[in-house]
Amino acid sequence: MVFVAGCRRLCVGQVRIGRHRNVPTSSFSPYQLRKGIEVQREHTDSPSIAQQISKDHLAEVPDYYSRLLRMQKQAKMQWEVGAPPMESKDEEVDDATFAAKLENKKPGLVFVFFYMSHCPHCRRMMPTVERMVQQQPHLYLLRCDIKRCPSMQQHMQVQFAPTSFLMKDGKWVDRIDGAITDEELQTRVLAVA
Repeated sequence: MVFVAGCRRLCVGQVRIGRHRNVPTSSFSPYQLRKGIEVQREHTDSPSIAQQISKDHLAEVPDYYSRLLRMQKQAKMQWEVGAPPMESKDEEVDDATFAAKLENKKPGLVFVFFYMSHCPHCRRMMPTVERMVQQQPHLYLLRCDIKRCPSMQQHMQVQFAPTSFLMKDGKWVDRIDGAITDEELQTRVLAVA
């Protein structure tokens, strides 16, 4: 089985053509395509799959591999000089770390998600929340498993899961009790962003 970026399902024995469909190879920078194939060969033994994945990326961002290589070089240099790792936009917290993590996110927009691991509504909402965090540059996610945050659960008056809060620049601006649709969740976040 092969999973290819751009596919929406597992493909058995074949690679489904993605974003680069109907774009001739000559339309891509030879340098970018060569670098792309080198990078993708780290993940597949098939040169044709590596080329198709590379073309998918380059169809979206023509200098994708130059950017990727610059980012890797910068990260390596920072690592070698002992720079701290980049701050995560998605963190799991407990009672001991909640306040400090929340304080570190000012200024900005923080989505605090109280959940229970066995809760089906929580599991359904989590992918949408994760996508929003990736799409919004100044949105941070603090996940609070209710079992690990009993003090914060009581302080925030969380009665059930899921319960979510939005904090903007250190002030609570919204509370979402229970499960809501993906569209409503996005609307509520964008309303305060």
